[in-house]
Amino acid sequence: MVSSEMTNAAPVSGSRGRGSTFIEVMIMLMVLTCLVIVFSGSVLMAKRSSKINGQYAQASSLCQHKIDQLRALGYGRLTYSELSDAEVIDATPASQPYGFINDTYIEGTTTPDPNIPLVSPQTSITIAATADPDVSVATVKITWIPAPSRQRNSLQRIVYIANVE
Repeated sequence: MVSSEMTNAAPVSGSRGRGSTFIEVMIMLMVLTCLVIVFSGSVLMAKRSSKINGQYAQASSLCQHKIDQLRALGYGRLTYSELSDAEVIDATPASQPYGFINDTYIEGTTTPDPNIPLVSPQTSITIAATADPDVSVATVKITWIPAPSRQRNSLQRIVYIANVE
């Protein structure tokens, strides 16, 4: 007597088995490798963009901080001695454009602040008179060199300070 399982079984030699062939596995690995390469490239680009955006945000914050300090001093105190005494600018240079590099260091030390990611910042404030004798214009500029690309980036803000007395 022949078993029913044996009679219903298809011959193995002429049919395709359930497994994948070597060529199918190799094609699948090539496609997977291409996807991994494309994905890793986009991750590296996103990381670089994130760093550049962080540096720009930091420069913008530093710029706004200086503008707020200038506004707090007011129109009548926009002189070298007043700006220096209020620690808005550094002692050198004594002529325009003034610098304020000390803001990138921990207060009272010469150690760079780890919270400020700018590399080699060059900062300046220029104050000029306008056609209106009761208004001065201040330009705050920050230029930095991002570590990966070594090309200069800069941010400049202009603020008008009026004599409100």
